[in-house]
Amino acid sequence: MNTQLLNRNNVYSDINLMIISLILFYLGIALIFSSSIFNFNSIFIELIVLLISVFIVTKTIPRIKIGALRSASQTFFVLLFFAYFFGISSNFQLVFHHNWFDAKLIAFDKMVFGNELSLILENIISPYLTETMMFAYVSYLPLLIITAVVAYKSGKEKGAAEYLSVISLCYVFCYLGFILFPVASQTYFMPEKYSVPLSGGLFTYTSELVRNNFHFPGGSLPSPHCTAATVILWACYKYNKNVFFIILFPVILLYISTVYGRFHYALDSLSGIITGSLSIKTYPLVIRIIDIVKNFFNNILHPVSAQNSLIE
Repeated sequence: MNTQLLNRNNVYSDINLMIISLILFYLGIALIFSSSIFNFNSIFIELIVLLISVFIVTKTIPRIKIGALRSASQTFFVLLFFAYFFGISSNFQLVFHHNWFDAKLIAFDKMVFGNELSLILENIISPYLTETMMFAYVSYLPLLIITAVVAYKSGKEKGAAEYLSVISLCYVFCYLGFILFPVASQTYFMPEKYSVPLSGGLFTYTSELVRNNFHFPGGSLPSPHCTAATVILWACYKYNKNVFFIILFPVILLYISTVYGRFHYALDSLSGIITGSLSIKTYPLVIRIIDIVKNFFNNILHPVSAQNSLIE
């Protein structure tokens, strides 16, 4: 009885099921395309360990009695999971396609702009502009956390759950996109094309530190930065319009910085904005589907409780 009550009161259960489903999907892909995955055994074990760890965490967080602490723990878990899974996704970039799609995105840029856009932007590069752009780029993580606080302060746990649901869905879409449309990004596909270095201050150094230690060929289309930034704008507009207008310009700069900083092609960033918007529009439907699936399995696992509910 207590377990059923705990599950009923867990406003984050849909998010957690989304995360577990993503791991299961990647496990299925790993089994089907095992020959295409380098070091398959260790990757498969890592996914199994991650699945068990996620299951334990998702059963532990709802037992936290203080709402603010429970919400903070769930936020930390969601953001940490998707950051960690970003690295795992690098092993699956070319399971469906065995070549990068960069040439197609470069052809699109040449058709629209006359050349690949980040190469055009070399003409206006300066240390001050670079530092401004990299400030916007690295503001991504603080903005994710700030928005979670804004959603919780305005809507309590239901607000936090809604924001985390949409941000989780947008990352799920991104990880599916990485497999369906593998794009290496400029600094891996055509590093020799650049003649002007990106020099600046602290934020430039930080962004290059992130690039050199946490980025890899792939994970580009759609741009996770632009996807999540779109969700951030939506959540802030919904829960605190004052915060929305404060962050609006930095987020616009963030969109531009992904191309200026040679992290993404223009089409990566555009598809990120579209994916973020799609996540916002479709998440109510996705949540309804998840609830139907949960109810189906609950009825199978607890037929007596289901029968009693029908009688009532």
